Parts: sequence; C-alpha cells; structure tokens
Amino acid sequence: MKISISLTNQQVYLACSCVSMLLFCGWATAQSCIGEQGKIGWMLYENLPGGDIQKLYHSPKFPQSPDYIEDLNNLATPTGNYNDYYGSLIRGFIKAPETGSYVFNLTGDDNCFFYLGQDTSSNTLFLQGYIPGWTNVTEHNKYPEQTSDTLQLVAGAYYFFEMHQREGGGGDHIQLYWKTPSAIADTVWQIVTGEHVYEDLCSTVCPPAGTPCNDNDSLTVNDQWDGNCGCTGTPTTLPFSCIGQRGSLMALYYDTISGSFVSSMYAAAKYPLSPDRAEILHNLSGPLTDNYDAFGTRIRGYLRAPATGKYIFNVTGDNEVRLMLSPNQTTTVADEIAWNDGYTDDYDHYNTPSQTSDSIDLVAGQFYAIEMVHKEQSGGDDFYVFWKTPLARDTNWHVLDGSFLYRYQCELACLPAGTPCNDGDANTFNDVYDANCTCTGTPCADPQCSNALGYTAYEPCDENTGNHSTNPNSSWLSCEPRQSPNPERGMGHWIQYDFGAIYALDDADIWNYNAAGASAQGFNEVVIDYSLDGVHWSELGTFNFAQATGTTSYGGFNMADFAGISARFVLLTALSNFDGSGCVGLSEIAFNAATCPSAGSPCDDGNPLTENDTYNQFCYCIGTPIPDNDCDSVTMIRNEVPVISGFYNAELTITSSGFIKVGSNVTYVAGESITLEPGFEVEFGAEFLAYIAPCDPIPPSLLKKQQKEQQKAEKKAEKEAAKERRQLEKLEREKYAPNKTWLRISPNPASSAAALAYNLPQSSSVRIGVFDPTGQLVTWILSGQVQQAGVYDKTLSVMQLPSGTYTVSLFTERGVVSERLVVVE
Repeated sequence: MKISISLTNQQVYLACSCVSMLLFCGWATAQSCIGEQGKIGWMLYENLPGGDIQKLYHSPKFPQSPDYIEDLNNLATPTGNYNDYYGSLIRGFIKAPETGSYVFNLTGDDNCFFYLGQDTSSNTLFLQGYIPGWTNVTEHNKYPEQTSDTLQLVAGAYYFFEMHQREGGGGDHIQLYWKTPSAIADTVWQIVTGEHVYEDLCSTVCPPAGTPCNDNDSLTVNDQWDGNCGCTGTPTTLPFSCIGQRGSLMALYYDTISGSFVSSMYAAAKYPLSPDRAEILHNLSGPLTDNYDAFGTRIRGYLRAPATGKYIFNVTGDNEVRLMLSPNQTTTVADEIAWNDGYTDDYDHYNTPSQTSDSIDLVAGQFYAIEMVHKEQSGGDDFYVFWKTPLARDTNWHVLDGSFLYRYQCELACLPAGTPCNDGDANTFNDVYDANCTCTGTPCADPQCSNALGYTAYEPCDENTGNHSTNPNSSWLSCEPRQSPNPERGMGHWIQYDFGAIYALDDADIWNYNAAGASAQGFNEVVIDYSLDGVHWSELGTFNFAQATGTTSYGGFNMADFAGISARFVLLTALSNFDGSGCVGLSEIAFNAATCPSAGSPCDDGNPLTENDTYNQFCYCIGTPIPDNDCDSVTMIRNEVPVISGFYNAELTITSSGFIKVGSNVTYVAGESITLEPGFEVEFGAEFLAYIAPCDPIPPSLLKKQQKEQQKAEKKAEKEAAKERRQLEKLEREKYAPNKTWLRISPNPASSAAALAYNLPQSSSVRIGVFDPTGQLVTWILSGQVQQAGVYDKTLSVMQLPSGTYTVSLFTERGVVSERLVVVE
C-alpha cells in the first residue's frame, strides 16, 4: 500500500523558497569536506511508524545517528522492498561538469525531497523538487513538483545536496536524474552518476544509541553510546535509590475515565496506584497501542543531562499533556514546565505558548526527576515530549530519547499481570508482573540467559499444536547408564527436571526423540517419579510413550496424568526404547504448572471431616481433622490405601497398616492403645498424629448449666458492644464532618489494597504522601494538584510495600492530616 501525506507545513526541516531561475556561482570554499568521488552514504533510520516525513525529522536519531549506512556509487538506491517504515538521508556534493542550465528530476517511493545548495555550505540548501506521493523508478512526470526549475551551475564547482526519503509500506526507492546543458533538450532523463558526486566528510555520524562503548570511567558500568556521539555509563553509586535501568520508561494507563483534562484523572479512585495497563517506552512519546478512548497516562523517571547548558522542552498531544521536571538533582516534587490544555497535532509545536518551556539550565551527569501526565477523551491520543539541547546538530525539535532516561524503580502501582519488568535475577527470562504485583521471571538455563557455558542456541520448539525440529542437537540423548537420583531405579538412562521450587503440576506436552532417522531411540516404556526435596520419591506410574515420526511435522502428545500433584523434581527413567540400542533420547517436555500459594493461605481440601484448611509448605491444601471424640467405636482397624484425611477415634484400640499419602492429614485417638502394623507408611509431605486419650463425655446437667452461663455472657457482651458502637459512631460523625479536612483508610491493617477517602472542605492544592517508619517519603500519591471541595477516593495498593507501619499524610492549604497504615502479608 502506498501512503500519501499532506504537504501542509512540509518545509519544517529547512526554510525553502521557489525561484524560477537561480544563478549558482559559488565555488567550493570548504574543500576539506569534499571526499571520495563516486562514494555516497545512504543513511537509514528504521522503526518509524506511519509515513509522515516529520516523524523522520523529529526522530532522536536524525540526522546524526542512522541505524545503518549503505554506500552508493550513484544517486539511486536499490529498487524493490528494502524495508518498511523507515526514513533515509543521502548527502554529499555534486560537481557540475559544464557551465549552463541544468534541470533535475526526482523519482521515489514514498515521499521524497531533493535539496541543492548554492555552494558547498549546507546553510544555502533550497528545496528543488519533491514527491508528494510515490512514483515508479522511471515515472518522471507524475507530479509537477518532482522536476526542478532550470538552474545555472558553473563547471568545476561543487554544490552541497541532500535527498530525503520516507517509506511507509510496499516497494521503496529514490533516484535523482538530471539534464545537463549539452543535453537540456533531450527527452531522456539521466541518473546523476558517481563520476559527478562526492562523499561528504564533514557531517558527523554517531554510533546508534545503546551500542556498547568505554567511557574510561572506573566508577560507571554499562557504558553505551547515547546516539549523539556521547559515550556514558551509569554511575555505580546513584544519588537516589529509585533510579532504575537506563533506556526506557514505564507508561501507566488508566482506562474508562471521561473528560479531556488531567484533573479528571487526578480525581479518579484508581489514580495513581491502580492502573489498568502499562507499556515500556523507549522514548518519551506514545502510546504504542492507540485503540483506546477515555484514558489517562502517567510516566515518571529520571533524566540525566548529557551536557551542561541551556535546554528547552516542548509538548504536543491529544487532548492534554503536562510535563514536570525537578529544578535540580533532588527528590522533591517536579515543577510543571510545559503543557497544552487542548488538542494539538503531533508536530504542532507552537499552538500555545505554554507548550514550550523556558530555557532551563541543566548540569552534565546530574539526574532530574521527570514526569509527564496526559488525558485523552476520544479520537487521536498521541503524546510527545521534545527537547533542544546544547548538543543540537540542527534546529529541529527531537523526541526525548531513552538513552538519557532512567526507569523509576520504586513504583508502588499494582501493575497489570503480564506487564514486562526486570526481576534483577540473571537466571530468569521473560520477566513479567504476576497477579500479586510481583516481578517474576521464568527460571532459565544456558543459553537462555548468560550462556556462560557457551552453548549453541538452536531453533525453539513450537507449542504442542506445532512442530519440533529433527536436528539431533535440539534434543537430549543418553548413551551411558548412570546412577539414578532415586536409589530404587539403580543405574539407567534417566533425565531429571528441577523446577527450583515446588509447583502444582497439571499436565505436560511431550515431544519424544525426533532426530531424523533415529526416532527409534526415543523413550518407549517409562517410569515417572516425583519428589518434593530430591530425596524422598513417589512413583507416578509406568507409561508407554509413542514413537516420534522423525519429521518436521511431528507435534508430540499431551500427558494429563500429573493431575495436580506437588513436586519440585520430576524424574523420567527409560525402561526401554524402540530398537533395543544402547541410547535413549527425548526432545522436549513442557510442564504446565501453577505457582504454589504461600504456606498458610486459606483453601478448601474438599474433606467435610477437616476444618481451618490451609496450604502447607509442600503446596498441598490440608485441613485440621475435626475432633468428634464421641467414642462410637470400641475398637477400630484402618488398613486403607490411602487413609483419607480425618480424625479417627476409638474407646479402646486402633490398629492400622494403612498408607497416608502426601498432602493428607490424619489423626488417631484411642483410649488404651494405637498399633501401627507392618506396612503402615506416612509419605513425605503428609501429616500424621496419634495420641492416647480417654472418652470423657460431658454429663447432661453440666452441659445445660454451661449453656445458660454462655447465653448470659453473650447478652452482656452484646449490650456492651452496642454501647461502644454508639460512642464510635458519634466520634466518627464529629471526626468526618463535611466542614473538616479528614483522611480515612480501610481496611486497616491491609494486605493487598486499601481504600483511601479524604474530604476537602474547600478548594485546595493537594499532596498525599506515604512515609515509612523513619519518616522517609515512600511515594507521592498526589503531588500538588488543585482539587475542588468534596470527598475523594483513592485505591492504595500495598502489595509492593514490606510489612510494617506507615503514615499516610494529606497536605492541604489548611494544614496536614495523617493516618497510620499497617501493612501485613
């Protein structure tokens, strides 16, 4: 598909004018910039969505830091489909072969521009032709704008030129043709060939941002080029504990909030600690997903200044965007420096004066708190933060790039499950926030993480509905028997999986050995054991695996026999393969498992004979047997395999040769003796208790007396409770009166989230902060926003806070109100 763009305000990159006849008589005054003949750099800038040329001009990469540079020997790029959604720049010098009249013609796909100077200086560039849509390679007359006016050039003179290209989708190319004075009447256009073009030696080209480098500073780590020819690392000692990783920011989005102004987002209960979704941005523009309406955005982090000097910031967006920056290297609330109160186009920098900040002095290497908020109602929903720095190489506004930004890592917002993160563990990958707001990665081994062992990475397997490679290097093969971790299995061919923690296993997708021509070496008869600790093993059963096909269409099979067992270790021992050879192999197993709840978490074991059911440390839901010592049985025999969880009692004796399975809780109580006969076994991970206790039923007369005393005590307690409730209600009415500033938190203590309500008897600027037991600020919930009189609600997520006592303080123009918050696990 070809992408067309409007030419309104097209000449933002350089001021241009149209002149019917221009006499270019400037001889080269900067010969040192003129390089090799027939060599021109084609600079490519990738990952530019859409087709607007302004996206290229405002990119942090442009013009100094292209992603790639290809050498051309004439002014024509390769035809075809090099890539999609990129921009390019070609610059250098044209040497006129003769004196007289020249006409230039431009073809390209999509939007293309040709600038030519009056001499060797880039300051004299004028737009001589452009393509408002796209053309074929030799389609010279599609648009009148693609052909220049007649220009007068002088033989032997060098003229600086630039060609700009912006590609959306489909085919892409750009060519410059001309007619020289001796061929001005010809009907055929000629490509400007290498004998007439020269390399530009004076244009600065910087390595792409993020490229490793060495800043020669022993006090920094992770040194990277910043895309502006600066090599800087992150200080090993940071001024603030909340400065996170370099190169990106977390954007938090709050959905279903009506209104076009950020004030409506500030008033929403979910703001700022209960966002609906999040994205990782690598520069200060977005969103990456633009199919939402009625939402708000909050982004915060730290800006590290690349140079000492004057900086200017500019914002655009739809509907409202507001930018804050701290005045110095401090943790105080950032000051608002630029904002637009209504809709602007993406590159409409001067719709209102408030969009552009004052000139701000920043110091090289210092960290400044930066925050941007945005509110969108309907229609377009973009936001951009641009800047001009002391290092600027042109006059354009450029998007603030991630090379100078650091993540805010003290975020208390409960981020949506599945949001990418970094758990700080080098032995995990695919780190995401889980349902408990915890950043958790998937345990990995080489080569998924550090590849410290230098393994060669092969293609990954598809899901069970897909295929598996026939490459033997993508599989595991054992040709030498070894001692099994389970002593009962002795020597053999086995593979053990250690999950690193106990999980509840549901089922598994299994791909047998699928090496081409060798699938008969796969597991045939297999015994599977599992263990909680790698020492005590339980047998799941003996199974027969199907032979793999040995083709790329092999999709494996599913095994559902795990059925919720808890295990950290799973051991597969091959009893045979399919050809009787001495080697046995397996391609892959993907276990479907659930994370174990924390020990002590409530649950239901499904057994009516137990109560107070909770998960134990082995991931089993176990209840406490309900005592019912009514001594209905005189003697009892329990030889079941297994014995079901419960409370078993007898007036005289209990004998048992039963089996108590992992995850069970069994209690035996007898008046005289309990005999555990040969064969009785309690599996590791089960709970068993036995004790001697006589039957002691309560006499009816005593039971009746106890019941009367209990009823009397209950009535007295109820009366006292009612009196206390009335007193509390009166105090609450006084404390939370409409004419008072108040703050209320419930539930308190809180383990996951607390509802925070506060009242403003009059309009005021509002700050709400959470402080730790030492009085140090943990986070600002609101940081100086003006709100009208009324009652407001906020949802305060506490899952990111360690257990302890905190203070939540409400600061208004009338004073400070504080409440204690207790956080428990």
